[in-house]
Amino acid sequence: MSQHADDHFAPHLAAVAGELLGPPNRQLSTEKEPRYGRNGSLSLDIAKGTWFDHELKEGGGVLALVRRETGRSDADAVRWMEERGFLEGRDRVERQPNPHQKPSKMVEAAVYDYRDADGNLVCQTVRQQFQLADGSWERDPKTGKAKKTFKQRRPDPNREGQWIWNLKNIQVVPYRLAELQEAIDSRSLVFYVEGEKAADRLAALGIPATTNPMGAGKWFEGFEEYFAGADVVILPDNDEPGAKHRDLVASKLLPVARRVRYVDLPNLPPKGDVVEWLEAGGTVDHLYELAQTSARTPERDDRWRPRLMSILWEDMDKVGAESEWLIYQVITAGQVSMIVGPSQHGKSFFAVEMGMCVARGVEFFGHQAERGGVLYIAAESGRGLKKRLRAYREWHDLPATDPLPFVLLPGKFNLYANDEDTDALIEDGVGWHSLFQERFGVPLRLVVVDTFAAATPGADENSVRDIGPVLARATRIAEDLGVAVSVVHHANAGGLKPRGHTSIFANVENVVMVEMNDKRTDEDGRPMRYAKVTKQKDAEAGKTWPFVLRSVDVGVDAKGKAITSCVCVPPKEDIDRQKPDAAGFEGTDLDRQFLRCILDSITEHGQVPPQDVRCPPRITRAVHLKHAKRLYWDQYAGGLDGTDEQKQETLRKRWRRAHDRMVQHGVIGSQDPWLWFTGKPVRGMSTGGAWTSPVTDAEFTRMSEADLDLLEFR
Repeated sequence: MSQHADDHFAPHLAAVAGELLGPPNRQLSTEKEPRYGRNGSLSLDIAKGTWFDHELKEGGGVLALVRRETGRSDADAVRWMEERGFLEGRDRVERQPNPHQKPSKMVEAAVYDYRDADGNLVCQTVRQQFQLADGSWERDPKTGKAKKTFKQRRPDPNREGQWIWNLKNIQVVPYRLAELQEAIDSRSLVFYVEGEKAADRLAALGIPATTNPMGAGKWFEGFEEYFAGADVVILPDNDEPGAKHRDLVASKLLPVARRVRYVDLPNLPPKGDVVEWLEAGGTVDHLYELAQTSARTPERDDRWRPRLMSILWEDMDKVGAESEWLIYQVITAGQVSMIVGPSQHGKSFFAVEMGMCVARGVEFFGHQAERGGVLYIAAESGRGLKKRLRAYREWHDLPATDPLPFVLLPGKFNLYANDEDTDALIEDGVGWHSLFQERFGVPLRLVVVDTFAAATPGADENSVRDIGPVLARATRIAEDLGVAVSVVHHANAGGLKPRGHTSIFANVENVVMVEMNDKRTDEDGRPMRYAKVTKQKDAEAGKTWPFVLRSVDVGVDAKGKAITSCVCVPPKEDIDRQKPDAAGFEGTDLDRQFLRCILDSITEHGQVPPQDVRCPPRITRAVHLKHAKRLYWDQYAGGLDGTDEQKQETLRKRWRRAHDRMVQHGVIGSQDPWLWFTGKPVRGMSTGGAWTSPVTDAEFTRMSEADLDLLEFR
């Protein structure tokens, strides 16, 4: 689409920017030039209908802004504007602003709260309208209605009083959920309307009503579950999107609701809704009479559909549930795994190390861990686990008052006898999940059961009849709580697999074997221990790494003797292997292209890592993902064939592969949206280690702020 065509959309620039970017920075904005961002780096030219990002040195018209923020093509960008009410057909493109009218400003006209069953705020729909200098609303010349736009936001769990302007990664609930549930319980009619204003108008008249965020054509996963047993009457708007939305809502509710019908309100004007029907003289009694006498049942779609979850070949690349890593290439998120080893070989110490790395969000023996809450069930020895956790705290110099999303459950726990303990854990897990989100901004991600034998008293490990229910309950915990469940278990006599029936090994996602080789020691004479990933259902197994147990004093007993426990640490030879004078990581050409892009991005846009970024203290510069990806496109898109969309897909795949390999091998560190270079060498290229301090991490933590100011980059 030409720039000239894009110019026709100029009158909608402020509204579109508000939808995509949220409110402008009031301190740095004027009526003619709204600015966005903390430093006002993105500015709008209202008179010209253009924008410019002063930080990234890019700009354009309205469609260019939609393309940049949503990743859509020109045609899809136009449809996006139409769906959100910015356009009413292509004829509106030719409308020009009144040159004698002062520019309007966008203000919040209404805020609609979406709350869960407990009254907690889930998200909001914000209605914005365009206010003229005299205080009146700017109106659409065709309909005479006030110009408006809607956007959605949700509370930022990490910043009190701040908002995230999207509905990603949350369970969206119906509007006025409490009244909806009350109506369902009392077997009353529920009216489903299009828009929060209409729902509020009906509710003010004592009529149960609900709707969904983001207007016509939108439905959210799991939304229909709130309507189980409901008697629903849909009141569609009088236009084509309203009819389509009516059919969408009906198709979703028919399988779960007690009854679903719809009413076309009489004498509605084009695009009219129930609010206008009421304003024209409609009454509550008349509405219920229409529901009784004129409501029609939507036609069911009787086309055959498979009963089991199915994904067509052409849909394989669409967004869906995929295997994700809790610990990269070690433990899969949301699945059941096992840590297996002979007695006294260090498997429980290994499990503690893993749980603490998840709770802290730090690397686990060089493997990136996703930060989250941890419940550690010490069914075998709660007192011993407390000592091990104190040893971990001492070794890593963690303040006792510094809270972490880690909870020790030291009591008995039974996965075999019945569902009682499993039900209690799931119920508690929901509460812990909410608490972790509230206090730390992270969900519950891992449940450790230590050990399998202690959690299955009386079970015959060699009987599939006994083992089946145990594994089923472990899987239920993983699925109901959405967590990884890692079970610590003894090895068989050969030391190669979990002890017991073969179904134990067959029915878990990941298995990590831990064993000690007392014939090999580190330089201090400690026996070498090895962890090996012996099973990965959806990835390559065989990864092995060494570690040793280091003794740590955690206190003194009544006789004045030291109380000790152990922590897992890499052996000295492994530390030496990571030193910068080693040969370095053997990367591919694409790996080196990726790293060069990261290094150049850090040079141009690097900054001191924010305080909430969990990188080693010696890292002095990190770069925001948007800068690195922009540079990656600029450097390598020109050498590719095809359309921009095809080039983007190629570079996206290359980026993902190189990024994952570099993180895996410790060349770069990553915490969305920040990247940094660790200083580890890569064969075939010079990196210089320019953004790592020459002092060690231990020395760094002991330096005063004045000392830190004197550090020079290498």
